[in-house]
Order: sequence, then C-alpha cells, then structure tokens
Amino acid sequence: MASSVQEISISESRLKEIRDISNDWALSNGITMKVSPEENHVMCVPYSLFPSPVPSQILKLAKSTMTDFSRLMHKVAMDHEFLTLCLKNVIQVDPFIHELWKIYLQVREAGIKQTNVLKNEDIKRGVRQGCVLSPDLFSLYSEIIMRNLENHPGIKVGGQNINNLRYADDTVLIAENKEDLQKLLNIVEEESRKKGLELNSKKTEVMVISRKQESPKCDIFINKVKLKQTEKFKYLGTIISNNGKTNREISARNAQAKINFQKMKTILTNKHISMETRKRALQCYIEPVLMYGCEAWTISKQIQNKLEATEM
Repeated sequence: MASSVQEISISESRLKEIRDISNDWALSNGITMKVSPEENHVMCVPYSLFPSPVPSQILKLAKSTMTDFSRLMHKVAMDHEFLTLCLKNVIQVDPFIHELWKIYLQVREAGIKQTNVLKNEDIKRGVRQGCVLSPDLFSLYSEIIMRNLENHPGIKVGGQNINNLRYADDTVLIAENKEDLQKLLNIVEEESRKKGLELNSKKTEVMVISRKQESPKCDIFINKVKLKQTEKFKYLGTIISNNGKTNREISARNAQAKINFQKMKTILTNKHISMETRKRALQCYIEPVLMYGCEAWTISKQIQNKLEATEM
C-alpha cells in the first residue's frame, strides 16, 4: 500500500552545492584543522585531511593501529543530546556548517515524527546510504570523538604532538609505547560506543615500527579481543612497513606501473601516433602510478637503479 507521508527531500543540485561548499570550507580552515599554538609555527596538522603519503619521520619509533569503524557511512547514532552538543560546538567555528547541522536535525526530527505516525518505532539511519551528505556528516561526527585524544601523548613532529592520522574513515593511532597506544584505543572505543559506533576488531591491526630484525611483540586489545600484529599495511594507497623502509612500496609501485604500461602498450608503442602524444600518455597514465608518494621514499643506489631500469 502506498504511503501518504511525504518524504522530506533536498534536490540533488542543492545537496551537491552544500557538499562542495563544505569540502572547500574544510580544506581551507575547517574544524578538522588544528593550527599550531605557536604564532610563528608554519606547520598545521589536519586531523582528518592528513596528506598522503605519510612522511617518513612520523613512522620512526612509532606504533600504529589502523582502526576501521563498522558501518561508518550508514549508521548515525540517534542521540539527540550528542547531536545538540555537536550543533553548539560547530556554531563556534563556522556558521555555514552550523546551518548544515540544523538542516540535518530538522530532517531527522521530521522523519521521527512521520515514522511514529505510521507505527511506533524509531528510525535507525540518519541519512540514506549513498547520500552525498553522509561523508561530511560523518567527518563532523568523528571529529567530536577524536577530540578526546587531543591531550594524550603521541609522537612529536616539528614540536607538535600527533597521536592520530585520519582521512575519511581510515584512521591510524600512533604512540611511542604499548601502554599509550592501548589508552588511545580505549578512548576511541569508549567514545565511539557512546555515539552508537563500534570498532571492528577483525579489520583493526597493530604494527610496531622498529629497526630490529625481528619486530617486537605488541599485544593490543579491543573488548578483550587481541588484535592481529602485522608487518605491513596499506594506508591511503601507500604500503607502510614495520622497518620504516620504503622498499616494499617502491617495488609495488614498480610492478603496478609495468602492469599499466602493458595495458596501454598498443598505444605507447604505436609508431602511427606522434611521439609527443605518446609522451603525454606516458606522463599522464604511467608516471603518476610509478612515482606516487615518492616524496617520502628513502632511495638507495639499488632502488635508484631499479627505477631507472623501469623507466628505460
């Protein structure tokens, strides 16, 4: 039977406009950006827009835990008190994002009222799966959670304390020892649970960055579940190794560039296509794959020879 209740909707063009403005705002001076307290300090550390690849110095003598929230983009906890708190915090930073939250809360409240007219149950999702607002709402949501880590120890980079790296739902917690790392994870787990989210222990791993030939053991737990310790993991497309070296990443880049070259071989080796066009195709489709993240590489003579051989 067709429902007589009107759905509250915003046009796709309006949603895109809101998202574009939100992203521009966040990239420039959003609440995801924490500015150094030192007046003349040139380094700003984005909490959820940290650039890729991760600088090598961040990895030195640090222990990293990748955290992956379960159902991140689909479930927004329906905690009115918490959402109201978000609204109060956001208005102190930017009026536009405050208005965005007001739209979200109005739609949520109207949705609950309409649902209760039909049958006595609460809605379980804040936005539809695939909604263009979902990533922006989640970024605001996770920022509130991660602010609980601000005064806890991590590692020092340029005089700035860093204990987490975030891009969308890809999160790395960083500490100098096992005890501090466990505390960070406990805080994130507890605050996430309060907000209706949970950490997925099956998708969360621990890695120890060490110069030792055999990586030290590091037992970290989520809800008494011991996390898997790994020798490498991929973060934002870059392979991070437990020895802090970039050999694995460079080898992977090398192999992927060769695969891409083979896919385009008929074009790149076609003598009927001008050399200039083929050079542009190479620079556009092959070189970015090979050189992605090269700013953070540690180049030895052996690696240099390998890259030159690939280029030939």
